[in-house]
Amino acid sequence: MKKGHFLPIVVIVLSFLLFWAGLATGQEIPQFKITRLNADGILTSTGDLHLDINWKMPANADYIAIKRLYPSPYILLRDVVSGRSSFFVENAKAEYKDATNSIVMSADFKGAAVLRRQRWEVDMGRDMELVWQEGQRVILLQILPLGSMFMVGKYNIRLPQEATNIKYSIDSGLLTFSMPIPQVLGKPQLEVKLKCKPRIAASVYKVYGNKQIGNGTFWAAKTVFMNTGKSSVRDLEVRYRISGYADWSPSSKYSTIVPGGTVVDLYYPIISPKAAELRTETPVDLEVEYSYKDEAGHVYRDSDSARISILGINQFEFSNILPEENTGTWTDNFSNAPLLAAFVTRLDDPVKAFAGMASQLAGGAAASSSDDDALTYCKALYDLEVAHGISYQTPSGFLVEYSGGQDIKYPRDVLRDRSGTCVDLAITYAAACEAVGLRAYLLVIPGHVYPLIELPSGQILPVETTGVAGAAVGKSVTFEEAVKIGQKNLPKDLNEKPHFLVDLREMWRQGVSSPELPRLDADVLQRWGYKLPTGSAASQQQIPQPQAAQQSLPPVADLSGTYRGTVLITKGPAAGKTGYVMIMLQQNGASIRGQFMFDLVPPAQGSGPLEGQVQGNQLNFRMTVMGIAYEFQGVIQGNTIQGRFQSIQTGEAGEFYINKSS
Repeated sequence: MKKGHFLPIVVIVLSFLLFWAGLATGQEIPQFKITRLNADGILTSTGDLHLDINWKMPANADYIAIKRLYPSPYILLRDVVSGRSSFFVENAKAEYKDATNSIVMSADFKGAAVLRRQRWEVDMGRDMELVWQEGQRVILLQILPLGSMFMVGKYNIRLPQEATNIKYSIDSGLLTFSMPIPQVLGKPQLEVKLKCKPRIAASVYKVYGNKQIGNGTFWAAKTVFMNTGKSSVRDLEVRYRISGYADWSPSSKYSTIVPGGTVVDLYYPIISPKAAELRTETPVDLEVEYSYKDEAGHVYRDSDSARISILGINQFEFSNILPEENTGTWTDNFSNAPLLAAFVTRLDDPVKAFAGMASQLAGGAAASSSDDDALTYCKALYDLEVAHGISYQTPSGFLVEYSGGQDIKYPRDVLRDRSGTCVDLAITYAAACEAVGLRAYLLVIPGHVYPLIELPSGQILPVETTGVAGAAVGKSVTFEEAVKIGQKNLPKDLNEKPHFLVDLREMWRQGVSSPELPRLDADVLQRWGYKLPTGSAASQQQIPQPQAAQQSLPPVADLSGTYRGTVLITKGPAAGKTGYVMIMLQQNGASIRGQFMFDLVPPAQGSGPLEGQVQGNQLNFRMTVMGIAYEFQGVIQGNTIQGRFQSIQTGEAGEFYINKSS
């Protein structure tokens, strides 16, 4: 299992929020500033690391913003490391220093270094540089662009005196070294503790198998192994399964746990898609098996288990923090907010059909081509919801004895029921905007959620989507009024309240993807009673079926050029992997040819030729890479193409999103 590292990912999130706070309130983008993080560490011969951290903000406003989001600096320390990584924290201290705009933290990280393949490893994080080394002391430097800031991090680490052959790898982020281990015969004494997340959400079952998401936050279980004896534990192997929903995982292997040493092993299960069929909370057993040897080679085996639950497909738990570690703050209670991106099903057929209907109501303008066209589409989308009686409803809650939970609808459910909570309405509006190439965000604040739409110019359009109301509720506010409400509330929501700003595309890029939902008929919206409002110009036109449209519509403007974007594998052996994709197209009439190149995470590269057809706003092409043929179907909106792909040979499938380079 991949270890968590010491890079403070929370800094990235906070800097991103500070950047958006200025942009959303209409201010000019500030000059780039420097935030400095200095860390001094001492690594013991048992693999524990004592670390002193001083993090200085560039300005008082930035410092105050972080204090507002993290009232207790302990939460900030814990979010940097504890609960996120494969080590645990003791003797933690953290305090704010108002006089210097600084946060001062210190702690002992148990199990920071582990022994694998006869070498010790400390995961410091990628993209650092080893700028100085003398004897057992190393200094690592990292410079990161963070929104409107640069973070300069300096890590001064002193290794044990016996350490030799010290190396740092930029590719793996591992600081490795060798150190002699004395042999002491005797029976090992291994203290083992299994900790599990009480509940797993079926709505995001794909997330748990991707250890890259959220800096490794979304593990299902972790096992702590502490060697309390006088002899070393050799060749520890650990594996897990969730009965009925996840097969035995590959074994994690550790060469040695020295006396007094610690290993914390994390479990990221590949959960079966049948979890998406669950409608209510379902109990399951999570099991762990482990084996190890003593110095004489004798093998010891043992196991443990815990009863956990898988939540139904519409049930969402807002906190990802273990109950015993939750401080009760809003930040802790809503730590799962970024996973709401899984509910924004922009590629679901009913969503695309509804977005297409809104595009017709808007006169067919390409929403992502200009601010005027985008605003026209956003208004048409809102008006279409009003015309069909979609209205706000009171949320239903559950899990109140543990942490906040809510039944959340997917956009298809909102369209079917013509009602939804603030969360439901926000994700539905965001999904329909993303379906036509407009970038959307979700702003989660205490008691409320609403979408922010990024116009082509970069300006932000906040929409109070609970302004819609059906006949049983009362009169809806107009689109213009819904935007004014959003514009009035946005500055104080960003600057005065704790919040999560969910960047949907970033979460999708990391691997947060929607569950597999049952396929619906192509005419489901018509059967649910949806049609263009009477009197609109577009309502005089019959809504074409996809196949008929492809036969009759001429191709759009020339697509020739270079496109860059992301690809997400949703089905197959590589499910959950994301990556960068570049496509070079040449168009001749309705025919296209070109080259396709991709780079997945973890690293897997490939390229191959493509050819296909474009009709109307539909693009279809085929490509072959490493002997495997893939079929791509995409929708063209201005300079954006998004859609799905699959391989008949392997059954692999996924999604892609690309933008034309200027």
